[in-house]
Amino acid sequence: MVSLNLCGEGSADFGSEGGNNEGPLTVLVRKLYEEHTGSELPGGVVHPLKMTNLRTREKATERIGRSMSYAPRSISPLTEKAALFATTYLSGPDAFGIFHSDVDFTHSSPCSPDKRWQCVYEAINKGLSRGGAGSRSCAMVPMPRTEAWLLHMAPECKRSAASLEKSSGNDASPAALKKEFNQLGYKPDSHRHTRGKSFSELVENNYNRKKMQELRSYKQFEEDFIPLMDSIRSLL
Repeated sequence: MVSLNLCGEGSADFGSEGGNNEGPLTVLVRKLYEEHTGSELPGGVVHPLKMTNLRTREKATERIGRSMSYAPRSISPLTEKAALFATTYLSGPDAFGIFHSDVDFTHSSPCSPDKRWQCVYEAINKGLSRGGAGSRSCAMVPMPRTEAWLLHMAPECKRSAASLEKSSGNDASPAALKKEFNQLGYKPDSHRHTRGKSFSELVENNYNRKKMQELRSYKQFEEDFIPLMDSIRSLL
């Protein structure tokens, strides 16, 4: 049976594991798939998973992408998790996957933002390939974090794509994307009482493929996901 497994840091991005509610990035994946293939993803195909459930030599609660020195060995926990995701959930020819990680700037880094994004992106793809699923999986790495993608869909946000991707991913920053997003009144899907302002409703009502392609990090994800979408469509 065809499966599309979505691995993220928690339930806020893809949704809860085994739950019925789609997270905002699951909605994005579904809408992109529908627009690209002209068909819907059948129920039971998409499976959100939590990165913290992947057991590695590192502590499960470690926030990948933070406090990295960029020596090759400092990236290895993320590569290892991506490889374990591939070997655990993508072992069959009809199993496909997306591995998501933000690029957080919680601590100062000698590297430019673009280089930091590249480090995370390459670390994930290296792990997926090591796990034997390089042709059936891809990385999803919002720059600098998921809120940049969501803000680009928010009608209230007037910032350019380039401005959003150059923003600080540090939650402690006065100009943190998460603070800016919260100020617009949007809430995680667990706060469903905020009608019309949940993350998933934002994506459901405002996803625009052409506009999202203005974000370099999104455009890279879409380019990588297209071969997977074509393969999934051919198997359904």
